[in-house]
Amino acid sequence: MTHTEHQAFQAKGVSSRPLHSALVKPGEVEKLAGKGKAQAPSAGKAVRLSKRTRSYLWLAARIVISAGLLYWLLTKAHLALVAHALSLANPAYLAFGLGLGVVTVVVSAWQWQVLLGHERIRLSLPLLTGLYFLGITFNQLLPTSIGGDVAKATYVARESGRAVSATGATLMARVVGLGAMLLTGLPFALAGSLLIPRLGWGVTAILGGVTLAYVGALLALFASPRWLALFGVERVRRLPFGRKLLELAESLASYRLAPAMLAKAFGVSALFYLVSNCNFYLYGLALRLPTPFWYYWAALPIASLATMLPVSLNGYGVRGASFVVLFGMLGASAAGALALSTTMEAQMLLFALVGGLVFLALNHRAAPKSSERANVVGRRTALIHEVRREARGKPGLALASQAR
Repeated sequence: MTHTEHQAFQAKGVSSRPLHSALVKPGEVEKLAGKGKAQAPSAGKAVRLSKRTRSYLWLAARIVISAGLLYWLLTKAHLALVAHALSLANPAYLAFGLGLGVVTVVVSAWQWQVLLGHERIRLSLPLLTGLYFLGITFNQLLPTSIGGDVAKATYVARESGRAVSATGATLMARVVGLGAMLLTGLPFALAGSLLIPRLGWGVTAILGGVTLAYVGALLALFASPRWLALFGVERVRRLPFGRKLLELAESLASYRLAPAMLAKAFGVSALFYLVSNCNFYLYGLALRLPTPFWYYWAALPIASLATMLPVSLNGYGVRGASFVVLFGMLGASAAGALALSTTMEAQMLLFALVGGLVFLALNHRAAPKSSERANVVGRRTALIHEVRREARGKPGLALASQAR
């Protein structure tokens, strides 16, 4: 480069150094790259929400959805009309309905007892009935229906000392109950679609599709140990709670080897839905709903499936909306259908209060056991101190006490 070109570059503010001298040094390239890599995750973390924050946001969204559905129901049914329908309810039918509601809890506990027997866990029916009331309490207090199952399985595990077996039987109670609900409700939905054209095929299509999905999931559940083995048992064991997952899969799959027991549990579940539908039907009679008994077999499974969707807080709003839509198909008013849903909600709240008393009783029963252990430890400590006091004047015994 000539002197004249050098002066021209300087006049324009451009460096006249060669290209390689204007670049960064080779060592600086790696440093800059390392700084970029170190800064990228921090920028991502500033945007990414924590797991707890996401759970809180999802809970807030479910509360908003429940509030929105309740607002829609009140504007559609009118609170005054719902209150008027409840005020005119027949008290005799309400009393009989509440009695059948208690029977449904006992039958549910019986079905659970049958499945626990397969796991060689023997607990009395009164205790399991109390635990079912306790599960209803947790379902009403916690923003998920799983909380009740966790509470029941935890108490059974504490009583039996077999956590995996208690969890397996509790989950299988849900599986068998869902199958009984679908297989008993689908024939009534099909008959209604054929005999009453205005009902359409929507209810039948939903129950039929869910039934097919249920059968496929049941086959996958029974074959889960084989699938886990194909994935690699050792790799599964290295996962968090992998060993417990394998034990639970084996426990659930073992039910396929006991068809007689499963048939008995299914029969008890079918009895539960018979009593449960009568429970709803009596409340419907008390509220003077123009709905025949057979329709409860088809409508209630749809309402139950809707409340299982994790889009609302404990099914509030979803249950009432499904009742308004389903019972409105046969001419029930929105106020009457919402009154029926409110009556069932009141029954569940009453059962939750009973479960709260069971919770207090179980904790009171567990308290003496802990106090007895504390007394044993206290007596042992006092005995050691007494021996050491006596050993102070006896050298041989003192040496033995120090060695201890």
